[in-house]
Amino acid sequence: MPLKIREFNDNDINGIYKVELLSFGSGAYSYEMIDEMLHDKNSITLVLDNNNIIGYATAVKLNSSSMDVESIAVIPEYQGHGYGKLLLSSLEDKMRGLGYLYSILEVRSMNYRAISMYKKNGYREIEYIKNYYEVNDPGGRDAIRMIKSLH
Repeated sequence: MPLKIREFNDNDINGIYKVELLSFGSGAYSYEMIDEMLHDKNSITLVLDNNNIIGYATAVKLNSSSMDVESIAVIPEYQGHGYGKLLLSSLEDKMRGLGYLYSILEVRSMNYRAISMYKKNGYREIEYIKNYYEVNDPGGRDAIRMIKSLH
């Protein structure tokens, strides 16, 4: 089955949680947090599917003009092939279609690979946040907040 991006459904929660664990280890969202995030009426969640979920991206409404990208994850064996960029671009298209003007996200300050991808896709750094993340893992606890205009 070829890869496709589609909106999530309730049958995807276990697959999304597996992607989260494989991608973020000790820094992963809990199952309950994933479930709550996916069912937020002000959220958009897309999955990358090839008969199994290999990636997902989700964003939640911040205000009338902005959405916050809560998570983008692709399982390790599929990383480095442009799938994260594809998910991000698809998520931004959805936001744009709903009339949002800005996409905002936070990324671990030491996640240089993700920061590079975001910058290549038009995001710019707007804030450095100390101790943003509760769990200290190799990516550190600090975050960089980034923003992109969708129009």
